[in-house]
Amino acid sequence: MTHYHVGILDHFDLFSTIRADYVQAPYPAWTAAEVVDLRRQAAIVEVQVVARTV
Repeated sequence: MTHYHVGILDHFDLFSTIRADYVQAPYPAWTAAEVVDLRRQAAIVEVQVVARTV
């Protein structure tokens, strides 16, 4: 899981709380990065996930 944030300090705690509602143990590797802008206008978070079903 990789996610990109515009203004990460403003909303990371909220993002992390919401993420915990959807992602349970065993937790995937994840990376959070702050960026200046995202492709979609006014977006503040972009999430990329690689998943498989079992």
